[in-house]
Amino acid sequence: MIDLAKVVLGRHAHDPGRVAALPSHVMAASKPPIALDRSSIPFTPGLYENDTLPICTACATANCARAYSWIKTQVDTVVQPAMVPAFFAACLSIPNTPAAIGATDGAVMLDILDMAQSTGYDVGQPSPLYPTVHAIDFGDRMALADAILRYGAANIGIALAMADQRMQVWDIYTPADAGDPTPGSWGLHDTFIWDYDGLDDTSLVRIGTWGYWQQATWRWVRKAVEEAYRLNWPQLDPAPGGA
Repeated sequence: MIDLAKVVLGRHAHDPGRVAALPSHVMAASKPPIALDRSSIPFTPGLYENDTLPICTACATANCARAYSWIKTQVDTVVQPAMVPAFFAACLSIPNTPAAIGATDGAVMLDILDMAQSTGYDVGQPSPLYPTVHAIDFGDRMALADAILRYGAANIGIALAMADQRMQVWDIYTPADAGDPTPGSWGLHDTFIWDYDGLDDTSLVRIGTWGYWQQATWRWVRKAVEEAYRLNWPQLDPAPGGA
């Protein structure tokens, strides 16, 4: 486990009205599986300087593209590390320097996603990537599982508690000496769910962030998530038009 006291967050609070105006994720007719194990896929989340810069919004978006590529084509989409802070800076119309990026303290998820959707996310490939963004009802566990299954990941905005820094598995029940368990007492973060070992409250999901996999329970997800999106990347899909 990495030292969570030494990583950087960077999600700004969202506008619920703006989220409500998005098209909604529609589940497939068939239900997602009870367990989704992707441990055999050699996908490791990219760090992309999120240990020193508040660019989790740009990092999570890039990692969601890679997750989508893995499940659609069984190969990775290479993201050049320097392109992630560059894209973040372009979204906020600021200089691409550590000082300027650090001074922002992060960004609103939809500002980053809207920019990617409208002008493309240049990750260092021959052409920028253009996602389509749909809001997920994050209170519906099956909807999250469906998005994870079909689009590689569910992009989630979470409110982290100080107690989460001391927890190997993020859960709603924390030791008394772990710190403040209130969501948001540590700060706001953007990340993604990749797979899960069940759909019960105590079943575990794998969250990709800061260059590694963090485990959490579904009941923690229900408490911590404040916004969620599924990203479709037609350019990365071998089927015409994408998923």
